[in-house]
Amino acid sequence: MGDPEKLVVPGEPPAAASWRLLLREFLRDLFDLRFTTFMATRMLPGVYGFGIVLAALFTIYVVVQRFRESLWEGSAWLVLGPLAFLGLVTALRITLEFVLAVFRMAWYVEHVAGKTEAIARDLPTFGFLRTLLFGDKPASQGKRRPGDAPP
Repeated sequence: MGDPEKLVVPGEPPAAASWRLLLREFLRDLFDLRFTTFMATRMLPGVYGFGIVLAALFTIYVVVQRFRESLWEGSAWLVLGPLAFLGLVTALRITLEFVLAVFRMAWYVEHVAGKTEAIARDLPTFGFLRTLLFGDKPASQGKRRPGDAPP
């Protein structure tokens, strides 16, 4: 899988070509049935921006609705509205950071697993170390093969 931090394509083509390239890459990744790249991590800035806009619109809507009910409620929500906006944006940011952390962990686990596979292939050659440390014989030494004479 690709790097979860990959946000833009390396190099700086002209603006129109850059947008076409990004759109083509977005569509290719969107319809990638094998899930070879993490698309969510590259979409988080857009999702965050969209969430901020929605939180602002929601806050404005609530303040306007409260003013329609009464002047006192509207005045109270004129003070509480920005606090509600900050709370919504903070909750969104924490949620998106959690999502990003999960994707980063998955990416790192995949790379560590790839490295441990190489180490695991070399472990049978270090059977003497296991015997030295733990006192038991490696699995290949203690097993009898079919046709071997009993001890």
